[in-house]
Amino acid sequence: MPIHQKVRLIAELHTGINIAMLRPLRGNVDRLLVLALLMRTALTKPERDGAISIHSAALSLGRPFETVRRHIAALIDSGLCHRIDAGVTMSPRFWRSRFIKAKLRYAHDCFVRFVADATAAGAIELPTIRSVGQFTETDGICGLLDLVLALVDQNRNLFPEAVDTAIFSAILHANTQRFAAEGGTLAARGESGATFRQSHAVRVAAIARALSLPDTTVRRRIAAMTGPSGPLMRTRSGTLVDPAWLERASAMACEARHGSMQLILNRVAAAGFPFHAPASAYLGGRPETPRID
Repeated sequence: MPIHQKVRLIAELHTGINIAMLRPLRGNVDRLLVLALLMRTALTKPERDGAISIHSAALSLGRPFETVRRHIAALIDSGLCHRIDAGVTMSPRFWRSRFIKAKLRYAHDCFVRFVADATAAGAIELPTIRSVGQFTETDGICGLLDLVLALVDQNRNLFPEAVDTAIFSAILHANTQRFAAEGGTLAARGESGATFRQSHAVRVAAIARALSLPDTTVRRRIAAMTGPSGPLMRTRSGTLVDPAWLERASAMACEARHGSMQLILNRVAAAGFPFHAPASAYLGGRPETPRID
């Protein structure tokens, strides 16, 4: 594999959640992040009805106040959130929705898949924190939300806009899928490959369709990330992530507001995540990896 397994698994996790959640939000990646923060707050602050002020939300996301205020207003208008004396929180309608419940269960199981695969591949350091609870669906959802929020925040110096992080993750996931699918064919022919090649490229239309984004938006964002020092490479078959750029960029990552990978894993370990048998934590079974065709 041309990239570290942990990077591949994070791209898979991020892409799966984006595919599942962006369609109802009409491809608005920033709005999805605001929703994720509000949901994370609601699940961990019951003493204040899980509310947060718009000012605090903007600080936590590192986004302009007016931008966050506009997204929250839209979420309130859609009935997903509502205002209370303590600030903004998820609405009762949100928690009652069967559609939302199914998405939350999927999110939980995506988090379990990530930890199970990363553990099996030796891609993460197993926590030594002692368990003080019984791992629940809420714990899995919070772990997933923490990872997604931290991913965007941690890479803001590389991708100032959240939509670029989503597009990059989707391209990386598609590239690695094609690389893995070609592995058997190469082995049968006695060949080997250690990097992405043209046959692993993904087209703009496939990324746009997967993320519910306009083709023109994806094409414009990809163009800005392509070049001698950019993370992406264009070929006649589509777009590839440059593994050499990815290796250099890994040293540039900074600490995220929502915690490092190890801190997030420590939290779920304390909540009772079964690292000795991760598959036992699935609620609906192992989710299929998202496909970008």
